[in-house]
Amino acid sequence: MEAPTDMESNMIVEIDLQRSESVRRIWPFFRDRRIEAYGGLTKRFLDDKY
Repeated sequence: MEAPTDMESNMIVEIDLQRSESVRRIWPFFRDRRIEAYGGLTKRFLDDKY
């Protein structure tokens, strides 16, 4: 199943959690990411003055 590229859509998919865990162990990018470090990406200025 593939979502259309020319319009918004919602899809419900099944995720193999065991495979996801295997991929995380193989790819250190997914295993070692620090989600809390991405908070500044949504702010215009990183300091609280503005």
